[in-house]
Amino acid sequence: MAEIRFDIHVNLGAFPSSQRGKEARYISPTEMNEFFLSQGITHSLVLYNNDEYDLLRELGRLTKTKIYGVQNIMGREDNPTNVKKPFELHTGREFVYGVKIASNRGWWTDGKEVWAGCDYNDPYIQKVFKQLPKNSIISAHTQGTSNIKNVATPLWFTSMSTRYPHLKFIMNHGGDYGPALQTARPSDKSKDKSNYIALLNRHINHRSIVKQGLEIAEGHHNVFIDSSCYSVIKGLYYMEYTQWCVGSDFPFAENFGINYINERKAFERSCTIPDNNAVWFFESDVDELLEVKSKRTRDAIARYNSICKERKQGVTDLEERMIIGRTDFITDEHIRPYYEEYTQMNHQFEFKQQLINNIESLEVWK
Repeated sequence: MAEIRFDIHVNLGAFPSSQRGKEARYISPTEMNEFFLSQGITHSLVLYNNDEYDLLRELGRLTKTKIYGVQNIMGREDNPTNVKKPFELHTGREFVYGVKIASNRGWWTDGKEVWAGCDYNDPYIQKVFKQLPKNSIISAHTQGTSNIKNVATPLWFTSMSTRYPHLKFIMNHGGDYGPALQTARPSDKSKDKSNYIALLNRHINHRSIVKQGLEIAEGHHNVFIDSSCYSVIKGLYYMEYTQWCVGSDFPFAENFGINYINERKAFERSCTIPDNNAVWFFESDVDELLEVKSKRTRDAIARYNSICKERKQGVTDLEERMIIGRTDFITDEHIRPYYEEYTQMNHQFEFKQQLINNIESLEVWK
């Protein structure tokens, strides 16, 4: 049986440009298949334009690579997506598994104005999500900036994965697109240079976002990481995690001299790439994913207890409840009436006091 090599990010056709970026070159089904063959790719998540399903179907019938197509919600500059009209989903068609969104790429219109990029919490985007059938894939770009207006962050996946537990989310670029040279720690020799602080902050921000993305994917049953755009930090952090595999971002990554083989070799210096987990994630029902994820948590608690056994210190009942997400140790019926009005000043003290009283009444505190 051939080794599984899963490229979780390739772009078919002439992918929508960004407002600042250059127009991507056109990738035909034949060219994409040649790329698969040259890189030894057995499985791939393929992003395609919302008006170019024919290209995906042609690729699927041409290649021996198992493809999972996701349809761009955003349009191209010459054919922007109209937010005043219902979106024509391709779900149910051959080779189609879901949709793709990007915060910086793609074009939109309300029939009067045209703009680039989107807010992932936009009601139009959410309306599309609500129409997707169970087990559909949502592939979403993440940018990596610390700008508070940026919602294309790992935390967005926590919100969406719990709001739509029947859908599967792919975190493009592992939370931060930044190429290695843009995220490297600056040399101490350059401390006196004017851009040292900016470079250091970018490096620290990169570390934080990558770690956050890994924890979110590892914790939620329906989130998986596309690790495209290797950095040394990703190579260091990914070693201990299981919910990721390599993405090439072909052909965009060619601008950085990157292809799937290069990306894979970079990660293999420190990691064993869990391609099997990617196939399992794509092919399994979300209910199975949830059950397995819950079992992993229970197993982790058992391992922790085993390690602590000699010291006679294991996970307490309260700690176990907190780890696996049980909240029955708080008397919700007493707190709920205050929660909805918590933002009002006259209720904040009352809510706080009620919370303190309930915590003090727990057996663990007696």
